Amino acid sequence: MSEINESGVFVLRGQIIDEATYKTPEISCYQGNPLIEALPDILSPKQASRLIANFPPHNTDECYLEPYKRMHCVQQLSRFVFPLPIHIETEQKLSRIIRDGYFARNPLTSDYAQMIRKCRTIDLDQEINDIPLMSQGARSTTSGLDIIGISGTGKTTAVEQILLTYPQLILHRNYNGKNLTGWQVVWLKVDCPHDASIKGLCLIIFKAFDSVLNTNYYKKFAAVRKTVDELVPLISQIAATHHLGVLVVDEIQNLSHAKSGGSKNMLSFFVQLINTVGVPVILVGTPKVLPYLGKEFRAARRGTSQGDVFWRRLDFNMDWDLLIKGLWRYQWLKKPSDLTEEISKTLYWESVGIADIAVKLFMLAQWRTISNGKELITAKLIRDMARESLHLVRPMLDALRSGAREDGYDFEDLVIPHSYIDQIRNDSLQQIDLNSITYEPDITKELEIANWLVQSGITRDKAEIIISNLLAETPNASETEIKRKAFLIANNVTIDTPNKAKNKINKGQKKFTTKSGILLSLFDKAKDKGVHPYDTFKEKVYIKHSEEFLSY
Repeated sequence: MSEINESGVFVLRGQIIDEATYKTPEISCYQGNPLIEALPDILSPKQASRLIANFPPHNTDECYLEPYKRMHCVQQLSRFVFPLPIHIETEQKLSRIIRDGYFARNPLTSDYAQMIRKCRTIDLDQEINDIPLMSQGARSTTSGLDIIGISGTGKTTAVEQILLTYPQLILHRNYNGKNLTGWQVVWLKVDCPHDASIKGLCLIIFKAFDSVLNTNYYKKFAAVRKTVDELVPLISQIAATHHLGVLVVDEIQNLSHAKSGGSKNMLSFFVQLINTVGVPVILVGTPKVLPYLGKEFRAARRGTSQGDVFWRRLDFNMDWDLLIKGLWRYQWLKKPSDLTEEISKTLYWESVGIADIAVKLFMLAQWRTISNGKELITAKLIRDMARESLHLVRPMLDALRSGAREDGYDFEDLVIPHSYIDQIRNDSLQQIDLNSITYEPDITKELEIANWLVQSGITRDKAEIIISNLLAETPNASETEIKRKAFLIANNVTIDTPNKAKNKINKGQKKFTTKSGILLSLFDKAKDKGVHPYDTFKEKVYIKHSEEFLSY
């Protein structure tokens, strides 16, 4: 679950365990550490796959809903996540990182209390390589992970889905008869501020802790205008006090916007958390950040065996085939389209294997074909939607097709803008509204004839009921014919009608029926003589003089 807290900070929220349950791990080095024993079991690849997947509910009965309702069904695809091998690789690395980070931070040991005291002496002016480490016997061997990939490849969504397989908060009370009271924050995810300022990041972290713990660190520390040098040790102390398992910082490419020396200070802060507190840090961003994650920073993080993850676009292979086959079953068309090789190749060509673009094109295609009533997805439709929606990123897509390196720094915002997706959805809904209007009875004609009857002395209610019934019975009749029949019914003259629109008269309303009468006889006589019925009715004094409708 995600939320925007009172301070306007987007915070990913996870499960809360209000009483820790301890299980003895199968791995001996993890035993005896309550922070590890309170975690869920280590997931197998199959278990991880099931938990990471996010498949929207789909019922074939929904395919027969009204078009405007099916538009809502299609919207669910924005949350679609299909687990691929890279998801499993990332989950397994994060699983090891969290546990290895806790390995050196057993709250039952004296080393842990010593580490918390060290947090108060953090100095950002130190060179990265001079930042002190936790005691050699206690510190973990894992410092974190860099997850890099061009926009739209799904790295952020994947990381969030993986984090959500863990509880975010665990409350400890007592461990095997030993007093252990307090909250364990297993993970915390924040976004790097746009200006990449260290103070901005500290304030965001305060707000994130407050959001998940219901504390007031932000008011307590930020309101008194502390300096960056004062804020950084406080962050470290809070992280240590609440047993933070891993800090995930997204949008780390914002380091490119930092003022002179700002990126170095930010990276120094991460190294402080890693080396002094033992909190692993996972950085997520686009290749634009690579120049800032230089050799010095990587060396300071001790070049862990976890390695980094480069989240690449999909090749046209089994991974692509798995994704598209999984996606294709989520159609809300009256007659779902078959996935042909031509469609698969077209979708790959237009998206260049970027999962987010492929899913969005599939959504846009469904909205368009539902709105125009064709109810069919074709390769041409996908090409049309790509031409309309991808013009802003077309140069970058063309560069990738021509073999440009994905770790180049120019592939920013390689996604379909949300504003365009909203525009297509709204245009499609508007088209559905227009289409539905064309199938309604001709309202203008109905009002016109009703007014004509009212002018001849029929009450408005009676006129509208008569016209509504006649239009329902004979929708293709000419206006002249409708007027003729309406006039006869209004004057209680029987006429032959094929079907009575009984359902058109609401309960409680008077139903007007016709009887045999002289008007029909006069009408037939006039027709036989070739005389206009109006003249015959007027002669027999069935037509009132206009003066009777005038008031003086």
